[in-house]
Amino acid sequence: MGALSSSIADVQNDLEVRIEAGEYSSSIHQVVVKVPIVLQHWNATVVPPQYTGLPEQQGPLETLSIPEGSQVQIEAVYSRSPSTVEATLSTDPERRLEAEMQDGTVHFSFNAGGKPIELVAKATTGDGMIDESSVRIEVIPDREPLVRFTSPAKDSEAIATAELEFIPEAKDDYSLTSVGVRFRVDDGEEQTLWESKPGDSAQEIRSSVRMALEEMDLSYPQAITYYAYAIDNRTDQPQRVTSELRFVDIRPFDRSYEFVDGQCNSNCQGECLSLEKLIKQQREVLGRTFAAAHQPGPVAAIAKKLSAQQQTLAEQTRELTIAMEQKVGPMPS
Repeated sequence: MGALSSSIADVQNDLEVRIEAGEYSSSIHQVVVKVPIVLQHWNATVVPPQYTGLPEQQGPLETLSIPEGSQVQIEAVYSRSPSTVEATLSTDPERRLEAEMQDGTVHFSFNAGGKPIELVAKATTGDGMIDESSVRIEVIPDREPLVRFTSPAKDSEAIATAELEFIPEAKDDYSLTSVGVRFRVDDGEEQTLWESKPGDSAQEIRSSVRMALEEMDLSYPQAITYYAYAIDNRTDQPQRVTSELRFVDIRPFDRSYEFVDGQCNSNCQGECLSLEKLIKQQREVLGRTFAAAHQPGPVAAIAKKLSAQQQTLAEQTRELTIAMEQKVGPMPS
């Protein structure tokens, strides 16, 4: 008695096997051969949103650039025909993509959001063979426009008869539909100084805008608050951004004064606060408040912090007022 073994290479089809040993032979055994199913490659057709102006792309998935908002048609090529395919996206794992099967090729489609996607496809054959493959799809997000000033300086001064030059710059990854400069004097009504609507072909805009202060009847110590904005051409939800909040102080034609530091009293609680410093701190808080008001999403935590900063500034202002009144008398309200 003993054990014997043999092997048959590269079996592709079912077999009938009978073992013979001298005058003895076994019955015929049926050997069912199951061929594995393997996903051989991914192909894709990418149709970008019309507003991007980008052409349609076709080819191996790993070679294509996929802009946010694109219609993506996937072609999964298998080594044999599956009977069922379940496909899901990491961005919406509860949803099953509808699969269209033709021989060993499976088609499904989806819209690309703004985040990377992992596509998982589970193919099953009628004889129970399974292939589970995945591919990571990088998406190029549609970024917000960028906008800033190159002139004047962030914190500027000007006499009431000056002419100011504002130079806003804006750019977008696809196109800008509107760029402008808004301003107000003190707590007055916000107004538009300049606006440009270039259409669907301007990725970058730079302009020189002038403001004649002499025509505005300004005087010391008034101030101009201003900012720039830019809007892109995104069709479903245009993205609007603003620059930081900036200031121009109207200064007197002639000024001669002297600040005396180091004269603290009990009302200052050991700190010498200058009006200039308080104004600077207040404007920093205003700038952060302005930015928070123009950003998407919840701002409760930011608002709480800004409120605390405003309360601190109010208390410091009261302390400075008391200290100055002790030196120079009542302050005008």
